[in-house]
Amino acid sequence: MVAAAFAAAGSAVAWRPVWVVRFPGAILSAIGVLSLLALAPLVAWDPPGLDLQIDPSTEPLLPRGDPAQEVYHQAVRDFGDDEVFVIAMQSEDVFRAETLARLRRVTDRIARFPEVRKVQSLTDVVAFRYDAGNDWIEVASFLDEIPTDPSELEATRQRALADPLYQKVLISEDGRTAAINVTFRKMTDQQFIDARMDARIRAVLDAETTSEVRFYLAGRSHIKDRVYRLMVRDMRRLIPIALGVVALGLWLVFGSWRAVVLPMAVILISALWTFGAMAYLERPLTVLTTLLAPMLAAIGSAYGIHMVSRYQEEATRGRDAASAALHCLRQMRLPVLLAGLTTMIGFGALLITDVPAVLEVGAFSVLGVASITLLSLTMLPAALAISPLRSEGEAAAGSLSSRIDAGLDRALAGLCRMATRRATPVLVVSVALVAVCAAAIPRIVIDTDYLSFFDESSEIRREFEAVNRLLAGAVP
Repeated sequence: MVAAAFAAAGSAVAWRPVWVVRFPGAILSAIGVLSLLALAPLVAWDPPGLDLQIDPSTEPLLPRGDPAQEVYHQAVRDFGDDEVFVIAMQSEDVFRAETLARLRRVTDRIARFPEVRKVQSLTDVVAFRYDAGNDWIEVASFLDEIPTDPSELEATRQRALADPLYQKVLISEDGRTAAINVTFRKMTDQQFIDARMDARIRAVLDAETTSEVRFYLAGRSHIKDRVYRLMVRDMRRLIPIALGVVALGLWLVFGSWRAVVLPMAVILISALWTFGAMAYLERPLTVLTTLLAPMLAAIGSAYGIHMVSRYQEEATRGRDAASAALHCLRQMRLPVLLAGLTTMIGFGALLITDVPAVLEVGAFSVLGVASITLLSLTMLPAALAISPLRSEGEAAAGSLSSRIDAGLDRALAGLCRMATRRATPVLVVSVALVAVCAAAIPRIVIDTDYLSFFDESSEIRREFEAVNRLLAGAVP
């Protein structure tokens, strides 16, 4: 239905472009109504804010219908959840009275969180010992009371290091690192993030950190929380910065408010329609679909630039605004439609995948590019048709843009002359570069490590590496 509506609108513009210029008010009003409808599912009223969810997990990256998933879920039902939140407490010697007391305080404080199902450490774990005299297995807590006598502490060390069930699971081989393994009650990733479990556990650890004792965090729940925070931070920072840089570049090159406002409006409205559809279909943002916003900004600005540039050329020929907009649309409708169609076909190729996150990138990219194409051929010329040709402010700013334009023309003309005069060397270098790049393709590595999303010097990477080095690791 949506595809048919877009196809009908595009066909109408291609067949009768004069309708866009003749009825600009109706075109802009229709786009405004559609934008309000797209905004409705994005708005949450209680509490106020955006209703677009974020899914930082790896599940959308798993193939739909893969039989291995059922095997995994059955293993979880049989043996318990493998999403363990691992805390490594590193010290000079775990088997000191004050260090064991610190370990117990951390264990007990985390265990009191209502979202926590179980916490396991040396201070709260069951021990199994064979009593040869009575010929039975004694089942009791490994550590009821923390000993203070050095000989008892040494005996506790020997017992812990000799137990194969504890080695690198609760205590490192050198006795300097103790593990605190946390499992949570059944809850969704969003519930875990909303509960701020990561920050609350970190606050407990910060209160117990000293110059001699430090803590490392690891586990998939920890990664998901950090990925979520980074996704939100990047969207809040990078998208406005990108849009600001695009707007500044448009102003410097064109010296016209319409060359800034109209392409930016195409970007923002197409993004609104795309994310509104995601919210309506209750599809959360994933690590991959967060790329939609900058992608739409890149494509939308290019389409808008071509339309405005052509309009300015038509405006210099003495036509009025409506006539210039109509001639612009007649000249640009076929290139814009073909560019949009081929781009949609490219993204549409992703729809054949079984990986949900990749499929959603393809589907919503097609919707976004279709929105950009339709807005470039309707909203943009309709707005141009009712706007003044050139204001005094634009004329003043145009002097700077004219100088920049002239400089670009000279640079590109020089590059063109060089390429045509030295055609053979240019072709040889081009072929050589293609050959080098083709030879490098087999060196591409398929990386499924979620930690590779983070820089090697980041805290989360260093902490995971520490847990893997000191203990048995956190991710099976």
